[in-house]
Amino acid sequence: MLLPTTRGGAWFEFGKVLFALGDLAAGWLMILLLRGGDAGGEVGKRKHGRGEGKGMSQERALKYASIWLLNPMVATISTRGSSEGLLGFFVMYLLYAVLKRRFVLAGFLLGLSVHFKIYPFIYAPSIIWWMDDECLRLPRVGARAGWWERIRNFVNRERIVLTIVSFVTFGGLNWGMYALYVFPVSRGRK
Repeated sequence: MLLPTTRGGAWFEFGKVLFALGDLAAGWLMILLLRGGDAGGEVGKRKHGRGEGKGMSQERALKYASIWLLNPMVATISTRGSSEGLLGFFVMYLLYAVLKRRFVLAGFLLGLSVHFKIYPFIYAPSIIWWMDDECLRLPRVGARAGWWERIRNFVNRERIVLTIVSFVTFGGLNWGMYALYVFPVSRGRK
């Protein structure tokens, strides 16, 4: 990602600009998420059909997102060369994809985020748990259902897709980086 900074020193600040843009994009996605998943807050209205989860008003969402967008510490961290803003964008986009029920994209973003830095893995269990019958609009298992039925209902198509795509993305990126950075070095040694 940061190759433009190393190619003859053509654009040394490229990484800082990329990380700062990640901060801005993360702030924009925060506004969308606080609004309920989109600019008009329509995702939350459709979720249950009862008007629950509408999200915040535009003004209130902008106030909360401004804590990130106008924070001098966030801007300083990114412009000094830390990739946390870009990782923040990946995580916000992951949450946005989950709200939009785009589980292949969400799996890809989870794998990419965990490859980038390991700690976004902590979001995986809560995302998997959130993907329940009510969220996915699946028929509910009755209260008298046995433990086998509950397990079978928990392991649904969407959860499997998210898990497989995130593992394949994470594994593929790790293998690719290993091949790119370790194999050439080990081949040069005798």
